[in-house]
Amino acid sequence: MVFLTFGSTNLTREVENQYPISLPYATLGARPTSAARYCHPCQIADNGKMFYRQCTANSASRSIDSSSRVTLPYPKFLVSAAEYRTRMSYSVTNLPPRKHFFTAAFTSRTINHVIPPILSTKLRKNVHTSSSTTKSFGIFNDSTDHVAKGRPTLKMSEAKIAIVGGGICGVTAAHAIKTRLQTIAPNNKVEIVIYEGDSNALGDVYITGKESQTDFKNMIQPIWKSATARNANSLVPGAAMHIFSKRSTLIEIATDTLRETYLSLTSGDANNRDFSSAPPYFGFSPVRCLGWSASWIERQFFVTFLYHFVKTSIFTGEDGAKERCKILVQLAKANRFALNNYIHGCDKEFSKRIGLQEGFISVHRTKEKALHALEEAKEYSEDAELLSTARAIEMEPKLANLPIKDGYFVYRKHDQTADCAEYIRNMIISLSRQDGVSYEVTHGCVKDIQLLKSQNNKDHQRFKIISSHGYEDEFDYVILAAGVQTPVFAANMKVGLACPIYPLRGYSLTIFLKNEGLQPFLKKAMSFDNMYCTSVAPNMVRMAGFGEIAGFPKYNKTSVSRRGPMVLEKYGKYIFEQDSAIDIEGTALPCYRPITPDDIPVVGSVRKIPRLFVHCGHGTLGWTMSLATAQCLAQDVCDEMLGVDDRDAFVLPDGSMIDREILSPNRFSFLPW
Repeated sequence: MVFLTFGSTNLTREVENQYPISLPYATLGARPTSAARYCHPCQIADNGKMFYRQCTANSASRSIDSSSRVTLPYPKFLVSAAEYRTRMSYSVTNLPPRKHFFTAAFTSRTINHVIPPILSTKLRKNVHTSSSTTKSFGIFNDSTDHVAKGRPTLKMSEAKIAIVGGGICGVTAAHAIKTRLQTIAPNNKVEIVIYEGDSNALGDVYITGKESQTDFKNMIQPIWKSATARNANSLVPGAAMHIFSKRSTLIEIATDTLRETYLSLTSGDANNRDFSSAPPYFGFSPVRCLGWSASWIERQFFVTFLYHFVKTSIFTGEDGAKERCKILVQLAKANRFALNNYIHGCDKEFSKRIGLQEGFISVHRTKEKALHALEEAKEYSEDAELLSTARAIEMEPKLANLPIKDGYFVYRKHDQTADCAEYIRNMIISLSRQDGVSYEVTHGCVKDIQLLKSQNNKDHQRFKIISSHGYEDEFDYVILAAGVQTPVFAANMKVGLACPIYPLRGYSLTIFLKNEGLQPFLKKAMSFDNMYCTSVAPNMVRMAGFGEIAGFPKYNKTSVSRRGPMVLEKYGKYIFEQDSAIDIEGTALPCYRPITPDDIPVVGSVRKIPRLFVHCGHGTLGWTMSLATAQCLAQDVCDEMLGVDDRDAFVLPDGSMIDREILSPNRFSFLPW
């Protein structure tokens, strides 16, 4: 095996403008000429080819076969110095942070391994050549020179990981961890168990071989209560441009709540209202958050969330809100990259099964709002254009049925929509076929997570998972990814401050249609009056919207407002009644999204309890960000296994980097009382 060597050079001004961090180059035994092109970090596909993007005006993706070794333009890979120290015992010298270096390893037929970037240390220029195909990891031979102080590591062959929550956050976490472990230790014996308490998660097709309960052909509403199955199915970076934690939101929540109260008194229910103005989006029920229907611990969750939310919204100002918005857009773009990368490795029919589409049209009541949306998209480097009414209707004929007259249309061509539930179920099946991964829906809900101290080693603890059906098992690592129930588990483990998550209730309406075609019913996804409308199958459309702060999930009819469902159903009837195959009235379902006080997901290790991790808090953007944040979590988990102490940044799927502290659950570790 031959390893690339390192050199350093100044990049051209053009490249430095695109990548402010100075990037050194890598060669195969010789320095490249000044004319050599610099390449963006690569991704490795299952077919053995490597893909890279050139940092030139022509940034079209290209590929070269790994058997051809290295040819110009030079492919480069960001690498963690600490991981290479662990793998190949390199000597390391510390440099100022944020210096990132490239390397890759080749054999005559295939790429042996590539490690994503994490850290900020520098390898020596001369990298030796190794004849062995795989180096031993310290995790296998109990080497201690790389182990983080005060945090004992386990042998990877003995490690067991429990993931609590089988929705999008739990399944993507399992997939990312498994993929990363196979990269850094192909022969690992790590066992991963995903616990899902809702037996409807998989559908009959995966359990009994019968047709799925949630198959759109059967025209049955999604019975899996997770937001994974009831969301809007949109992966739009455009949605990440609007955040919850800002001063204006406090005013909107108050005005929308008062406006809804007034409309309820004067106009009755939503069916008696016209479409002259957008319906209230937000809602707040103090009684359900703090009243007799809420438990004592639920009241504590609300007060904790409210404190951090008000603090973040008021004291960080507009500049802080814009910075958080940039983070969400960065995650959304990386998520889009990860999705396309995953689809590339699947069969050709997979994109059809999940109803993958590109292009999104947002409808606005005023020209000012449309121009603002256009400027916002361009600010975050998303292609967008203002459409005429005729052009918009040509792209999506159903826009002609909208109750909004004289609307303004903004089109974002790179936004995507796909069936989130079908994607996750496909990932579950793929994981289940691999050794060491299981998806448990037969043990019931996880009832309790207990800490078990080792008698021989006080620093070594394990976790006991106890299910509602009496099943018990012990694990070395636990990942909390249970949606709105995540803070409940965290509080029971005395780390509730690391997870100040609260439910944001929305509603989902699936309309089944009389359509015999093979393509999704809508040509383009769209949004109007803060509602999203997508189509991921020929015979259905999905509408979703609203954000109500109304306590933790209670699915009885008396605890769920009828205002949101009525509004969705009214819009659905107006637009799709002629095409509907079933009665729309009474079919909208509640959907609870876990939000954080600052909109940014909670991803990473909990400081107070070693080997406890959280992957949650994506709010309304679970489908938009979870694939990217899952890879961040995988880096943290594997670093914990390897004993890596220097953890300053996560590397996202598209090669961009984000400080770990931004996503860390430990950022909420203070309360004034």
